[in-house]
Amino acid sequence: MAYRGNVAIRENRKGEIVLKPDVNGKYNAANVQDCYNRIMAVAKSEKLGINQYTIFTPKDAKGKLIPVMLPNPFGNPYIAMLPEKEAGKGKKLRDLG
Repeated sequence: MAYRGNVAIRENRKGEIVLKPDVNGKYNAANVQDCYNRIMAVAKSEKLGINQYTIFTPKDAKGKLIPVMLPNPFGNPYIAMLPEKEAGKGKKLRDLG
């Protein structure tokens, strides 16, 4: 389930980049790649760290990773870098009725 709503990229009091829910925010689940690219560009240009809860990358992830915006258990947005899945490679559902 993707995050519903817009977000803004902010700097917290610790000098880290975070995602915050914002009605007037520029980014959402539809343009998460742009959001990810902007976070990386700002982190590099401003020499800021990225909050540990803003971007999640699995340790055993292999291959091409794509960003997906998801809500955490408290409803706050974060970006998960998940392996890309090929279309049609999932399990087929059986018709039971």
